[in-house]
Amino acid sequence: MSYENKKLKEFNEYIRFRKVAVIGLGVSNLPLLEYLHNKKAQVTVFDERTEEEIPMDTIAKIKTYEFEASFGKNCLEKLKRFNVIFRSPSCLPTRPELKQEADMGAIVTTEVEMLMEMCPCKIIGVTGSDGKTTTTSLINAILQHAGYKTFLGGNIGTPLFTKLPEMEPNDIVVLELSSFQLMNMHVSPDIAVITNITPNHLNVHKDYQEYINAKKNIYRNQKDTGILVINADNDLTRECQNDAKGDVILFSSKQKLDYGFIVENGIVKECNDGIRKHIVSQDEIKLKGIHNLEKNLKGNINAFSGNSGVGKSTLINAIFKDTITQEGEISQRNKKGKNTTTSTKLYEIDENTYIADTPGFSTFDISEIEYRELDKYFKEFKPLLDDCEFVGCTHIKEENCGIKQALQQGKIDNGRYERFCKIYEELKEKDKYKY
Repeated sequence: MSYENKKLKEFNEYIRFRKVAVIGLGVSNLPLLEYLHNKKAQVTVFDERTEEEIPMDTIAKIKTYEFEASFGKNCLEKLKRFNVIFRSPSCLPTRPELKQEADMGAIVTTEVEMLMEMCPCKIIGVTGSDGKTTTTSLINAILQHAGYKTFLGGNIGTPLFTKLPEMEPNDIVVLELSSFQLMNMHVSPDIAVITNITPNHLNVHKDYQEYINAKKNIYRNQKDTGILVINADNDLTRECQNDAKGDVILFSSKQKLDYGFIVENGIVKECNDGIRKHIVSQDEIKLKGIHNLEKNLKGNINAFSGNSGVGKSTLINAIFKDTITQEGEISQRNKKGKNTTTSTKLYEIDENTYIADTPGFSTFDISEIEYRELDKYFKEFKPLLDDCEFVGCTHIKEENCGIKQALQQGKIDNGRYERFCKIYEELKEKDKYKY
């Protein structure tokens, strides 16, 4: 007897002939269009791009399904009296139009949150400022190798809401979750992993605290049977154990823990009541982490550069253990990293290895890049450019695009593609005013 997802069945019955808004025609929301059409929902799509800027195949689908549509910068002015609103991760729930609809009783959600609400099986969710994609991919690969049927999604891979009919109780869903997806989320995964929390996306979030609060939503709605896995070496993640409802598992590469997982003398160990069990040697792990980065830096002259306060000096110290440069605290005024490197400094690690720590910068100017050439600056795009049917393909609105096909197959990260589209539009807009 096949499994029947009763929650999904109830949802499908609820949306029949009800008003449903889909905000943002990006990767996460596109599969919803066909699904909602088949369930006979009254759909209106919203996107801040003009109709000409949206891929032709997407526009064709909207017209075939006879959906209402609102395009352009002020598209949300028509967001009135909807029953369910699917927002894209880039459309934050703090938008006044969304808050007004929520106050009037609308369900304001995301594709990934509705997936989690109705998922019939165990969910593992991963978030963090760095390392979440690698961690999510590794967890999925390990589970598959162990014989589990898994579904990889969230901020990586394929949007999974429309895959719900295929899921059964013994499967496992593995999700990468960004701060934008976690904002206002009312459900948490069974197992939550936080790799670290450092200042990030502060040009979008109201402030650093909003970003932190969003990250913490990954475990705040867990039951007492939940599991939270956190980095003991990061102050913010370590503090999360104080308000976790379920079990907490710590990991550290710098400390000796009574309980959890540590790295000691090049060996990954499991600690239980002070007793350490050897798991694996770092030399056996074929990953590009700190351990392997140190090997690659050896025997070379290397330079670290990046925005002010993102942790260049911290990374150098993490690799070479001894403190070779001063690190700054997080600014209490603007919640951003304080840059303490004021000039380029060259450090001799050994007679063949040198590290240059450079002053941070506040902006990274790419305005001189020609928008038509942007795809060549994305290294994962370059091998696929010949797969596009049209010469000069923008990879945004054309059909038979090699980049979009690779995206659908999970070969290109959703976040990377969305950043490409955003940068492309910004450069294209600036190009109008060059002369």
